[in-house]
Amino acid sequence: MNVFLKKAGYVFLSSLFLCSLAFQVQAANKTTEVVVASSGEKYLEKMLYGVMSLAFQKNGVKFTIKQFPKERSLYEANEGNIDGDGYRVYELQERTGGIYPNLVRVNEPYVNVYFSAFVTNPKIEINNWSDLKADYKVGIIRGNKTAELRLKEYVSEKNQNIIVSHEAAFKMLSEGRVDVVVTGSLDGAKEMKGYKNIYAKGKFEAMDIYLYLNKKHSDLIPKIEAEVRKMKKDGTIDKIEKKVIEEIVGK
Repeated sequence: MNVFLKKAGYVFLSSLFLCSLAFQVQAANKTTEVVVASSGEKYLEKMLYGVMSLAFQKNGVKFTIKQFPKERSLYEANEGNIDGDGYRVYELQERTGGIYPNLVRVNEPYVNVYFSAFVTNPKIEINNWSDLKADYKVGIIRGNKTAELRLKEYVSEKNQNIIVSHEAAFKMLSEGRVDVVVTGSLDGAKEMKGYKNIYAKGKFEAMDIYLYLNKKHSDLIPKIEAEVRKMKKDGTIDKIEKKVIEEIVGK
């Protein structure tokens, strides 16, 4: 009888130990922080952080952004060196030929943006992409996949200029080295404030913007989608956007 009790006690203690070990492993594997790439576009970066930091916080996860060039950010996120890419369109995989298979879309957009054209000649009118078919030297920001596709579609090769940053693009525009810069309307509005000879022309092609996460965080995606939907419904995102716009372009 004593032998039986000793064996039963041993089995019980062993089970407790294994359960405790499994719990510790599970706790160690729980995501506590997500680091997502940003390419420094102020409006999108502020919206990304404003919305997603709250959504992840509700799920017990710290949300951090880290700046990368747009092309590199996709590579780093796909490789799992960082946890995701902060702002991409719905059709990312189709537009890039599926070369980032480890990136999964958080299927609830957190912001909507437009393109605008910026010029130094106020007589130039740009209200859609097809207006760029005129003989204009056109600049876009490197890594913006939608803009790169449109540039190839509507602008002759000799007039295509893919520029490393907003700062460089607007400097080239101001100096007359390009005739038009096409970029996000609010980031462009912020950048043009430093120049007296640049004008905004038109607003076109509205786009929903999505967060993509590395597939290792797939379990978080439906939870984040649910939080973003709640924030849309209760007006939180509208409040964040109003504050961000005021910070960037003024009241």
